[in-house]
Amino acid sequence: GDPDQPIIMGRTYHEDNRSPGSLPGTKTQMTIRSKTYMGSGFNELKFDDATGKEQVYIHAQKNMDTEVLNDQTVTVRRDRTKSITR
Repeated sequence: GDPDQPIIMGRTYHEDNRSPGSLPGTKTQMTIRSKTYMGSGFNELKFDDATGKEQVYIHAQKNMDTEVLNDQTVTVRRDRTKSITR
């Protein structure tokens, strides 16, 4: 491959890079979590593939911006809930 254009094929957890969750409870999840610089917060993208409970979860420690340069379609086939609190 081209070292200037790496392709991520997976992840490896070890002593210095532990999984965000504990096994076996999170065995159906793939999580990408960053850590806030000089702080205790984090941003997270999690995929859960447990049968019948599939979920995509996004956590933004502070702000979350979405930019769509063309069309966006959102389809919800059941319930939708939105909460805004201050």
